[in-house]
Amino acid sequence: MIRLTFVPRWGMAVCAIFALVPSAQSSPSRENALPPYEILMTADVVARFDGVFPVPRWRPVGDFASPAEGRAAVFTIVSWNAYNRLGKYGDAREPRFMADMDQPPPGQYARALEDIAALAPGDLVRLCWMHIYVDDQGNRYPERPVVYMKKTTLPPGVEPPPPYAHPSPEKQPRAL
Repeated sequence: MIRLTFVPRWGMAVCAIFALVPSAQSSPSRENALPPYEILMTADVVARFDGVFPVPRWRPVGDFASPAEGRAAVFTIVSWNAYNRLGKYGDAREPRFMADMDQPPPGQYARALEDIAALAPGDLVRLCWMHIYVDDQGNRYPERPVVYMKKTTLPPGVEPPPPYAHPSPEKQPRAL
């Protein structure tokens, strides 16, 4: 019978090596680093890319919020592969998903915006995203990062829904 014993010197050497290697979580040079978060919902779907559309946004300017226009990629859900609502406030199943094209949320894979920009309206993709609640130094806010996207084909026996129709400017909220 072989008897294994713990040698404290080995344990200390291993800890010293890992202490010298910067972790990806704490590295300020990592692009789109993710602060602590809580997962509220995960989704895995087959979706049709409908295009990139302007959306109204409110951005703080000085002491007041001002209207601005942003861009969002709109995906119409064709079929759900998986849906897990883990938190009380997780997103419900919706017929569409919109991804922010101006500023990627924390946790989104690095090439997501480039991959979305390369799509043509009508392309089918397998799309996975999370609804997370980020806790960034006392500031708490929701985010929906895309964690996986790849072109795919229509599942057998599934009819695609009608394409997204962007609302007219008269129906958009306006600044007061």
